Amino acid sequence: MHNTGQIYVHDIRKAVLLQAKQRLRRAGVQNAQVHSDKVKLHSLLKGKVDWMLLDVPCTGAGVMRRNPDAKYKFTLERLHELMKIQELILEEALPYLRNEKSRIVYSTCSVLPEENIIQVARFCEKHGFKIQDDQIF
Repeated sequence: MHNTGQIYVHDIRKAVLLQAKQRLRRAGVQNAQVHSDKVKLHSLLKGKVDWMLLDVPCTGAGVMRRNPDAKYKFTLERLHELMKIQELILEEALPYLRNEKSRIVYSTCSVLPEENIIQVARFCEKHGFKIQDDQIF
């Protein structure tokens, strides 16, 4: 939007949005809005976003040390389900971008290439984007 630095937070989980409000308030962030209504957010921001952070659902393969039970919940079927959800979220992000200079920051807490570099590379190839190599952590 034309308001430089305006932050919009979206999640379908209302409890997560409540936590986000609290964290933003504690951090002193005053230029943030939280939304659970995807339709309203779309009408508000379609074609107006310069950059967005997509913190997508994942297997959690990168945090198994902190959450050892996660390894018992991991299945290839669940991985494939999550990869479909990740792809859908990436696709749904496209209409929000303002122009060719707009950026998507893609984030997971997984270390699996299928959920990270492979997922992003496939998306970039499909839509003619390029990965900024210096931005990969």
